[in-house]
Amino acid sequence: MKTQLYILSLFLISMGCIGTDVLELTPVPPRLKITSSVLSLKVGESHQFAATYYDEYGETQAATVQWTSGNSSIIQIDPQGLAKALQAGKVYITAQAANLKDSVMVEAGEETIGSPTQRTGTLQGSNNYSVEGTFTLTDNGGSLTLRLEGNFKASNGPGLHVYMAHSSQSVAGGLDLGALKQVEGTQAYTLPSNVSINTYDYVIIYCKPFGVVFGNGMFSN
Repeated sequence: MKTQLYILSLFLISMGCIGTDVLELTPVPPRLKITSSVLSLKVGESHQFAATYYDEYGETQAATVQWTSGNSSIIQIDPQGLAKALQAGKVYITAQAANLKDSVMVEAGEETIGSPTQRTGTLQGSNNYSVEGTFTLTDNGGSLTLRLEGNFKASNGPGLHVYMAHSSQSVAGGLDLGALKQVEGTQAYTLPSNVSINTYDYVIIYCKPFGVVFGNGMFSN
């Protein structure tokens, strides 16, 4: 039995994943994120904005959110987030809870265009591990799919998982999409229906047994 444990330890060390710990519950700065928005709002139409408060462990918490418009003559918004476009132009819509803020640019114009249906980003290695390639998050009309593209490649390691996350170096409050299917090439992961395309800002390749981030990437849009 001791021999088996020794062999296992040597295997884990040879595969990496030991030495540069990033604990799964590493706190991250609390943040406020606008989760329901539009790219543009047709003059005369309204939209209900929404925002979510995340604590230092990435968990959602109740918070009183106040909304303001950078120019209420273009888009007016009430304190609860109900906005109406009054005339053509561009304006920042801001959500605030305590000392936290998030803003989005919204155009008032000839048509209403919702949130992007696709977000993309590029992975990079972390903690001396090699990870590279691009990824795409697509809204399929009711479900989301994360796709690691054909140029994806990662170092080997035990228990590698794919996470959606709020931070580049912590999976606290993140979403585990399951075990990494392969260390090279195209692969896809389906997200739960209660997750929106704007909920998370990062994709992380994570060594779950030892709490180490192998690689990460931030959405560019």
